[in-house]
Amino acid sequence: MKEMEAFKRAGIKPNGYSGWYRSPHGHFEPFYLDFPAELGCHHQKTYVMDDGGGSFVAFVGGINPVQAYWDTPEHDSLDDRRVARGKDPIKELEEKPPLHDIFYRIKGPAVGDVLANFVERYNGASIPHADVTSDAVSPVNTDQIPQVSNGIEVQVLRTIAPHTYPAIPDGDRGIRELYLNVLGVAGQGCLVYIENQYFFDHGIISEIHEAAKRGAKIIAILTSKPGEETLPGQVESKLEETAHYLEESRLVAGHSNVALLTLSNSRSDPRISGKIINSETYIHSKNMAVFGQDWAQMTGGSGNIAFTSMWFHSEMNIAFEDTAQIKNWVAQLWSEHLQISVEEAMELIGRPDDAFNFFKDQAAGNRVALDEGRMPEGRVYYWGTEFPARELDGIFGGIDLGTLATG
Repeated sequence: MKEMEAFKRAGIKPNGYSGWYRSPHGHFEPFYLDFPAELGCHHQKTYVMDDGGGSFVAFVGGINPVQAYWDTPEHDSLDDRRVARGKDPIKELEEKPPLHDIFYRIKGPAVGDVLANFVERYNGASIPHADVTSDAVSPVNTDQIPQVSNGIEVQVLRTIAPHTYPAIPDGDRGIRELYLNVLGVAGQGCLVYIENQYFFDHGIISEIHEAAKRGAKIIAILTSKPGEETLPGQVESKLEETAHYLEESRLVAGHSNVALLTLSNSRSDPRISGKIINSETYIHSKNMAVFGQDWAQMTGGSGNIAFTSMWFHSEMNIAFEDTAQIKNWVAQLWSEHLQISVEEAMELIGRPDDAFNFFKDQAAGNRVALDEGRMPEGRVYYWGTEFPARELDGIFGGIDLGTLATG
């Protein structure tokens, strides 16, 4: 695997996982899993840099620094800016769909935690790097970074495999703990909104099911076939089968308070008047927002809802509780996905039943539009919808690519 070769060159040797894998609420019998280090992954995506004003700024999210992961909120299936230099645009756009992802920009003391993670990861590399450079020394600690005026409190969360660093011999499963804790208090009157590439951690899926049983409305935007064209994705699929995830996800999908959905982009075909090009948008974001009667919590970053990400990949998320900010950010996402105004999306967030039905109704209506070759009302479809292949032969004949990308 190229990724594993890159990890070795970077001096990062991930640890594996072994132990009993349990369904917390007894939906399935526990079974023993033993995954070698070669299946582990350094999956964090973080940046720390000088902010140009004498302090620091950090970015935490899910986007890989690869051209195909670049996109805009339009998610235009013909946007050639996703194509790497020197690649055939037709072939690349046919094979790689638009991609939805999120990064969080952080200022203030929390940047110190992101920086400390980098120093620990760099200095703890399992392959010696002394012939390249010396150990990293943090230029500043958390206490030396000033608070941001009118800022919100942010917690930095991680997944670190056991036996990786002496300071945390049992590893760190902070991301998973947050998911379980927040979902564990969601019930009647609550709204749970999830975006994630994967959907196969027994504990989290089980807690989603229990929240739905207590009356919470669950709206989950997922990728229908994550990583199917890549070797890592094929490995992940085998791990899913081993973990019996399909059985538990069906348990959740069948609940009346759960809507499992995905996204698509539709645009007119410049070759044929009246024809529509439909393309699934690949969901690579990893976010969850839970709204209660007078509270909200949100988390996002690199952690997938997958036992790999929650147990032994290295991951980083942030979490925060500012209700106004969470409503604002989720409303912006819903405005993009549902193609409604931010104000209308904000109102829906305050009405969980109406929001739940709005997503489901649009998914059903958009499926009819897909079958009839009409332009859909928004971008939401039911999880597992089969979209036609992107066949783009002749799409750019006599047409300026830049015009297509923005128009």
